[in-house]
Amino acid sequence: MTGQLQRIGQDFAPVIVDEYFLITPQGLDVRGEPSFDECELFWKKLRSMEKGIQFAIGDAAKYLRQRFGEKADQIISAATGWSHETVRAYEWTADNVPPPMRQMEELTYSHHQAVGRSKLSAAQKSKWLDKAAAGDGDKPWSVAKLKAAMKDEGAEPSYWLMVRCKSAADRDKLQKRLESEGYVTSERGA
Repeated sequence: MTGQLQRIGQDFAPVIVDEYFLITPQGLDVRGEPSFDECELFWKKLRSMEKGIQFAIGDAAKYLRQRFGEKADQIISAATGWSHETVRAYEWTADNVPPPMRQMEELTYSHHQAVGRSKLSAAQKSKWLDKAAAGDGDKPWSVAKLKAAMKDEGAEPSYWLMVRCKSAADRDKLQKRLESEGYVTSERGA
C-alpha cells in the first residue's frame, strides 16, 4: 500500500518507523520513494520488531505497572484487546529474563520462556541461553533440546499458577496457606 493510509480505530495508533514507512493495522504505508539502503534498513527494523515484540509488551506492562500501579490496567486491558493472561505471561517472562540476558538474535522467545520457567539463578539461566545459542556448532538448539538438556542437568522448570482473588484479605489468606505448604508465592496487583 503506498501513501494510502486507511482509517485507524481509536484503539490503534500508527507506528511511524521513519519518514518513509508507517505501519498500521491494515499493513504498510510507504511514503515517497525510499532508496535501496533505506528499504534495507526498514527490513532490518521489521525483523527487530518481529523478534522483540513479546519482550517489548512484557517490558511495557512492567513499566506501566511500576509507574501507574493499578491504573495501568486502564491502558493495558482496555486499549489492546490482549487477554489479561497473555500480557501477564509476557510480563512474567520479561521479569524472569532481564534484557542483558536476552539473546533474541540467535534464539526465540520460547527459548527464553523455557529458561525463565526454571528455578535457576540468573547466572545459570544466562549459561543455558548461551549454550542454546552456541548450539551444536552450526545452529542454535531447538527449544525441545534446551528443555531436555536442562532436565538432564536437574534444572527442572517451575510452574506458575495465577489466581484472581476477590479481595486483598482473600489473597493474603491464600498466600499464607500456600507458603505454609512449601510453595513460593509472588504478589502482583491486578
